[in-house]
Amino acid sequence: MLSQLNHNELHSISKQLDGMLLKHVNWVTLLHKTIVCNLPPSDSLAMHHKDCDFGKWYYSMTHPMIIENPDFMQLEIMHKILHTKANSILDKYINNVSTTENEYDLFLDSEKEFFNTLNNFIDNVLAIQSQFDNLTNIPNRNLVNTMLDKEYNKFTRNENDEYYIAFADIDYFKHVNDTYGNLEKHET
Repeated sequence: MLSQLNHNELHSISKQLDGMLLKHVNWVTLLHKTIVCNLPPSDSLAMHHKDCDFGKWYYSMTHPMIIENPDFMQLEIMHKILHTKANSILDKYINNVSTTENEYDLFLDSEKEFFNTLNNFIDNVLAIQSQFDNLTNIPNRNLVNTMLDKEYNKFTRNENDEYYIAFADIDYFKHVNDTYGNLEKHET
């Protein structure tokens, strides 16, 4: 389903996810530091999964190709579990109750699972984004070949249907590419 998003949508999502990943890493790091160094907990540590920056971003998504994606749905599950475990440990810390080794291990497991799931989702977005040409934002040759294979398979199943393919060749495109294709390298 993510493959139906255009290049700009994919680029925007990957940038947002990178930011969310960094913010969550910082939040988890602060939680560990607070407990290990016996610091007073900040207000930003104990929060519901919908109230953190990632949660706000996640629940603001409305694009059907994103919210119906199984990997995206898995993110919600792992994110809820992480916050539940973190809040439990933090609550015990605030109330001077020791966290058991098993509880801490479960928290660490949920942390790893969430970050692995988030990284996998980011990797999927980037893999799909790489199937588009950076200059034109149209599908690259590999994606076009995949699309043509898919259409050919449909054609062979429905022999009575008619299909047409049109190709276009742009004269002197090398000049256009040489002139405009490296724009992002010159930007600062």
